[in-house]
Amino acid sequence: MKGKFLVLILCLCITFLSSGNEYQRIAPVLQEVHSVFYQKTLPYWGLPEHIHPKLAFIDTEEEKVWFFSMDSREVHYLGEKSWDKHTGVANSVMEIENETYVTLIYDTWKRSSSLSQQIIILHELFHLYQDLLNISSLVSENYHLDAPTGRALFEIELKLLNEALLTGEYSKLSDAIQIRLYRQSLFPENNENLFELHEGLAEYTGMAFVVKNLRTYLSERNESLELAGLTNSFAYITGPMYGYFLDTLSPGWQSAENLQRGLPVLLADQMG
Repeated sequence: MKGKFLVLILCLCITFLSSGNEYQRIAPVLQEVHSVFYQKTLPYWGLPEHIHPKLAFIDTEEEKVWFFSMDSREVHYLGEKSWDKHTGVANSVMEIENETYVTLIYDTWKRSSSLSQQIIILHELFHLYQDLLNISSLVSENYHLDAPTGRALFEIELKLLNEALLTGEYSKLSDAIQIRLYRQSLFPENNENLFELHEGLAEYTGMAFVVKNLRTYLSERNESLELAGLTNSFAYITGPMYGYFLDTLSPGWQSAENLQRGLPVLLADQMG
C-alpha cells in the first residue's frame, strides 16, 4: 500500500512539474522562429522590423494559455492565465482582452515535430501582417474541387506539378497551369487564386525559411497526402509548390504590384 501511495505522489509531482513548465517547451521553438522571422521572413516581404507580434498558446485540455511577445531583439514571456475551454479557438489571429494575438492550439501543436511547430507559427504570423501586402483574408468558395469534375482536374494539376518538381521539366509546369485555367473557366465563380494567396502563401512562408531542402520536402509530403476536403485544403498543397517555382524561376516576384492576380498567373507571365 505504501509503495502504491509513493507512486501516486510521484505521478502527481511529475504532472505538476510538466504542467508548470509547458511555457519552457514553447520558448526554445519561439527563439528559432524569432531568428527566422526577423532575419529572413520580414526582409523577404519587404516589411519593417517594428512588427511586434503577440502570441497565445492555448491548452484547451488543461484550460490554460501562455502569452508571449516578440520584438526585433528577443522573445518575451508574458505569463500564464486560465482559459475557458468553451471559448472557441483556432490557429488564427484573434482578439484576447482587447489585444490582437496570434493564437495556436497547444494541444495539437505540442504533438507536432519541431520543424512542423516552426512552420505552424510562421504560417499564422503571415496572417498577422498579410494586410500590409494587400492580401485579403477570405473564405474558400471553391466547392467545385470536391465535385467529380473539379476534383479530377485538380488531381491532374497536382500530378503535373509533382512531375515538374521531381524532374525539373517545366513543360509539365506549363501544362499544370493550363489545366488550372481550364478548370477555372468551367467554374467561373471560383476564388482559387485569392484563397491560395491567403492560405497558400502563409503555408509557403512557413516552409520556405525553415526547411533545408524544400524541393525534397514538398515531394515527400505530396506522396503521403490525403486529398480530402479540397475546398478548404487545396491551397495548403498548391501554394507552397507555386511559391517554390516562383522563387526558382523569378526571384523577387513577391514584390510584384499585381500579386493579387494569383501565383499561377505570375508564373505563367514568367514562362511566357
